[in-house]
Amino acid sequence: MKRFFLFFCLMVFLCSGRADDLVLKSGKIYKNFRIYKVDASGLAVTHEYGAATIPFSDLPDNLREKYSEQEKKFEAEKQARAEAMRKQQEANRQREQKKETSVESANLGNLPSKSGENAQNSEKKTSAARGPTVEYTGPRTIYIGPRGGRYYINSHGKKTYIRRKK
Repeated sequence: MKRFFLFFCLMVFLCSGRADDLVLKSGKIYKNFRIYKVDASGLAVTHEYGAATIPFSDLPDNLREKYSEQEKKFEAEKQARAEAMRKQQEANRQREQKKETSVESANLGNLPSKSGENAQNSEKKTSAARGPTVEYTGPRTIYIGPRGGRYYINSHGKKTYIRRKK
């Protein structure tokens, strides 16, 4: 049993061996490195003093050639994500412009005329767009919300709505 154990330990020691040293283009040296992951940011390696992620651009030529396909794949994915993000931002910008122009055209279409009814409707719509209207009655300031609800701000800073009289 002892022989088997000693033989097993010897085989493990001989098979494991020491890993190579990695010398980067920047001059940094990683002793006894092992690559454990390849991702978009580069190679993730463990070495004698810990772990590190090495960008593809800093790899020596032999490793850069070996992992060039992965590097190209990750770069293509990065460009595709950037393009998708750019398209999304452009769509959002166009949507915002469309909203602004529709609000402007709605306001221009509701300019007050000489009739009192149209002027009142226009004032209601524009006041809703500006924010709540304020009424000063007694010790409380009464606000009128965009849909006609009346409220005041209580001592806790919350809106307290006033019931409508029937």
